[in-house]
Amino acid sequence: MGGDPEGTDLARPVGEMLRERFADRGEAPVLIGIAGSVAVGKTTFTSALVTTLGEPVEVLGTDAFLYSNSELAVRGLAERKGFPESYDRARIEEVLAGVRAGRPSSVPVYSHLTYDIVPGATREVVPRHWFVLEGVNALQFARLFDCAIYIEAPLPAIEEWFVSRLTDVIADPPAGSFYDSWATLTPDELDATARGIWRGINVTNLEQCIAPTRTSADIVVIKGPDHRLVDIEVRW
Repeated sequence: MGGDPEGTDLARPVGEMLRERFADRGEAPVLIGIAGSVAVGKTTFTSALVTTLGEPVEVLGTDAFLYSNSELAVRGLAERKGFPESYDRARIEEVLAGVRAGRPSSVPVYSHLTYDIVPGATREVVPRHWFVLEGVNALQFARLFDCAIYIEAPLPAIEEWFVSRLTDVIADPPAGSFYDSWATLTPDELDATARGIWRGINVTNLEQCIAPTRTSADIVVIKGPDHRLVDIEVRW
């Protein structure tokens, strides 16, 4: 599925750096942004980081700020979903400012089953000492974070992780899934479809929008093709 079996090994040294770096913050919020390519292992890394930090952490995905599919269509952005312009950037800044000030916020709920914002559903974001915003273009807001983290790996490896993950989902989609109509594709068609999405959309997003935010990162976590840690660049 393209997951990261070494997530804890990747996150442990980063968590230790964060605890040391912000030891004098008391209960004041520490805002962390985590970005990187689709399928690079951001969610697995984030989950492991939460465990490593060892205290309540509020985690929010940038998917909550995507415009709905219908709104994207109206804006002519259906093929640019996941690119910076497909997000409600003003709302992201508003929520981050609220976290900084200790104010709760309500945000939309995104469904990976329907691949869309859930109409009328909201989730309350509770300010905590550690707050993480995770998503492909999260570091577009690097100036608002206390620590910006970028995760990278060799491009051919990420492609294989993405293809494996997507073909698994398409081959056996849950009931009501966005991918229901793709279930009749042959294995070769699944592979071709996944690689077409990767090369036609995700690589473009990575090269044009995501990778340039690497320069804003305070910490760069570099993974090898086996998901294991290769290096950590620290820029404090």
